[in-house]
Amino acid sequence: MRSKVQRAAEITPQVEGGRVRLPGYAPWLETFLDEVLVFPHGAHDDQLDAFVYLVQRLLRQGAPMAEWTRYRKPGEW
Repeated sequence: MRSKVQRAAEITPQVEGGRVRLPGYAPWLETFLDEVLVFPHGAHDDQLDAFVYLVQRLLRQGAPMAEWTRYRKPGEW
C-alpha cells in the first residue's frame, strides 16, 4: 500500500500543470489550503487525502480537468 505522501506525489504533476482548479472562493478553501501547504508535516491531512483520491478517480475516468465552479462569493447568487 502506498503512503499518503506517495499518493499526493502522483497527482502533483496534474495539479501543477493546471489540470486541477480550485474555486476562487469556497467556505472550505482557506482551511483546505492551510492543510495542503504544511503537508506532510501538519497535524491534519484528511482533506488532502480525500482530495488526492478524488483527483485520481476523475483522471482515471478520463475527465479532461478537475474543476470546481459551484461556489460563489456571498451576494453573487
